[in-house]
Amino acid sequence: MPSSTSPSRSRPGRLTWRLLTLAVVGWLCCAAYTLYLNPSVRLWLGAAQIKQAWAQKMGREHKSKVLVFGGSSCAFSINGERMLEEHELPVVNMGLGAGFGARFLTRWAISEARPGDTLIVALEPDLLGGELTDTTGAVQLSYALHQPGLLRDLDGSSPLSLASQLLMLRPDGSHIVTLAAKIAGGKPLFRYRIEDIHPSGWMQTAVRLPVDSPGPAEPLSAQGRRLVENLAGWCSQRNVRVAYSIPWEFTKPDDEVSFQKQNAAFLLQVAELMPVLKDTALGVCTNREYYADTGWHLTEKGSSLRSDSLGLQIKEWSTWRQNELRALAAR
Repeated sequence: MPSSTSPSRSRPGRLTWRLLTLAVVGWLCCAAYTLYLNPSVRLWLGAAQIKQAWAQKMGREHKSKVLVFGGSSCAFSINGERMLEEHELPVVNMGLGAGFGARFLTRWAISEARPGDTLIVALEPDLLGGELTDTTGAVQLSYALHQPGLLRDLDGSSPLSLASQLLMLRPDGSHIVTLAAKIAGGKPLFRYRIEDIHPSGWMQTAVRLPVDSPGPAEPLSAQGRRLVENLAGWCSQRNVRVAYSIPWEFTKPDDEVSFQKQNAAFLLQVAELMPVLKDTALGVCTNREYYADTGWHLTEKGSSLRSDSLGLQIKEWSTWRQNELRALAAR
C-alpha cells in the first residue's frame, strides 16, 4: 500500500530540480552577457583581435617581429606604425589593461611569440610587486577569445579549476550598479572605443583629465620574481630574445630624483633575472602635457617620444649593467 508520505517526499525533489534549472539558466544568461555584451570585455576583445591580426601580418612580412606587452601604459605608449616607419622595427603593441594581471598579460603576449622574435616586457612595476592572481577580467577575456589555455601557467599547469573559471563568467555587483548609473546619466558605457585602437595595437584617447603620479616602483614580490625568472627561461628555450623596459610614468618634478632612485632599485632586481633596456630616464617623465587621462597613458606626442626611445634601445640592444643600477639606487 502506498505510503501517505510519498507525495511529500516527491515535492522537494521537483523543487530542487527547478532551482537547479533556474540557476543554470541564470548562469547562462550572465555568461552570454559577459562574453557578448559587456562593454569592457567587448572593447578588450576587439583590441586583442586587432593586435593578433597585426602580429600575424608582421610575421608574414618580416623574418622576425618585436612584441611589446604590459598593461594600459603599454597600450597607450608604443606606436608600432611609427616604429616600423622610423626605425624599421616590425613592432606589435600587445598591451591590454593592467586589470588583467601580470600572469595573463604575459601568457597572452607569448601566445604570438615565435623563434627569432624579440619580447619586450613593459609590465607596470606594481603588477610585479604583489600577489599574482588570475583576475575575473582575465578569465572573461580568455573565454571571449576562445582561448581558455591562456589561463595556464608557463609550465602548463592551471591555477584555476574549470568550475572556478565558469563561475567567473558573470558580472559582479559593482559592474551592474556602474552600468545602470551610466545608462541613467546618458554617459558612454566605456571610456575607450574600438576606434581608439590603431592597426598595430597602439591606443589613443581624446579624453583629458587631471593626472597624478602612480608612484615609484615597489620591490619585486616572490611571485613577481618567479614570473620574470620563468619567462626568461621560457624565452631562452624557444630562441626568443627578451628584455624588460620600464614604462614611462608621470612624476612631479620635485619627486624626480627619489622616484628614479627607487625605480633603479626595482630594475636591479629585474636585471638579476633578465636584461633591462637602458632608459636613462628610469621610467620618469615630468612633462604633464605628455599624458592624457592617467599618469600612465601617454598622448600622441608622448608616445612618439617613448616609441623612438624604445626603438633606439632595441636596435642598439642597449641594456643596464647591474653595477650601474646599483650605483643609481644607492645615490
